[in-house]
Amino acid sequence: MILIQVAKQLNVGKSRVVEYLNSQGFTVDDKPTAKLNGAMVAALEKEFASSLQTKNASKNVSLPQKSTPEPRTGPSIRPTLRPTIGAPSSARPLITPPAPTPRT
Repeated sequence: MILIQVAKQLNVGKSRVVEYLNSQGFTVDDKPTAKLNGAMVAALEKEFASSLQTKNASKNVSLPQKSTPEPRTGPSIRPTLRPTIGAPSSARPLITPPAPTPRT
């Protein structure tokens, strides 16, 4: 097997797998495609069995589904803003900028 496959199956990081194998006396390159032999895989399965159990248990957990809100009918809540250039004065905004003050 290759390193990244074993790491995914055991639910641990690639670098953690490499560190553990190197500490156990195995020589492993820190590359996702590094080949692992049967003894390496057996040592990893023994060491990270609890991570594998946690991963398998999480597959059985079901989260509550989020309810979808009812579609709104009727007029939109947000008014559509349109440019007021050239619009009649009744459509112009009520707030106008202050007039410039003369310089002295």
